[in-house]
Amino acid sequence: MAASHALTKQEALEDLIENTVQARRKVLQILRPHTDSSDAFLSFFHGYFDFHVALGRYKLDEVMLEKSV
Repeated sequence: MAASHALTKQEALEDLIENTVQARRKVLQILRPHTDSSDAFLSFFHGYFDFHVALGRYKLDEVMLEKSV
């Protein structure tokens, strides 16, 4: 994504994060009147997010080190 949009890796990550946050907010807004559906989505989202953050595949520790330097 970074190369195809002429972005740094950091910029591409920031764009991805912002798009994810916006999508999550939109889904929650749509599901607000449906408590059971909203609760199910939040449960899924937290599990999905936690699972992928814990994977070494994404090398998030390296990304965070690059940002702090």
